[in-house]
Amino acid sequence: MSVLNVTMRRHEEQTMSEHAYMSALGFFTSLGLGLTALVAWYTISEHINIGLGFILGMILPFVGIMVVNATRKWQVAIVGYLLVAVPFGVLMGATLVRFRLTDIVTALAITAVVSTGMWIVGSIWPPIVRDLSGYIFGALIALIVAMVASFFLPGMMSWIAWLGAFLFTGLIVYDINKAMQSQRNTYNAVSNSLNMYLDIINLFDFVLDIVGRR
Repeated sequence: MSVLNVTMRRHEEQTMSEHAYMSALGFFTSLGLGLTALVAWYTISEHINIGLGFILGMILPFVGIMVVNATRKWQVAIVGYLLVAVPFGVLMGATLVRFRLTDIVTALAITAVVSTGMWIVGSIWPPIVRDLSGYIFGALIALIVAMVASFFLPGMMSWIAWLGAFLFTGLIVYDINKAMQSQRNTYNAVSNSLNMYLDIINLFDFVLDIVGRR
């Protein structure tokens, strides 16, 4: 009986074709980005309390990420994904009000082109980027330290924005390549889409900062 259960579990864990899996990745990534954009627009138009939104936006996404990582059920992972995308929408609304519409549109266009290009590169790249995880983690830590230091040295912000943009451009390649190496099931489609969502959102944030400084 135990052997039969293991066999059935393995069959359930890989039931999607490559085309269906890639379509699911695109759908869930677009869903998160669209929901964040909708919440950001609502936050701006309805003058939502940004202070409360900022607090929730700094707490709930971490809860959402922990929920996604703690489960293997895609339905629960979707809930965790929403706990990231919705609060980020409030934070994004608070960010966008500081920029001109032309800067926002330009940043959106650049992010869309770069993300699409890197998505294609990552999906056809040989499965070797898994070995880069240690270097990527180190780069993220260095970026966080630099961002904290910029509060005391404001002149650093311009090159930090470029560093962040390049880093998250590379992370799109890394995460889509990692997603291609994962088992093709709905849970992995959701969890890997969350990684892609975070890459694209952060890329947009840094690109917007670069464009807004022109």
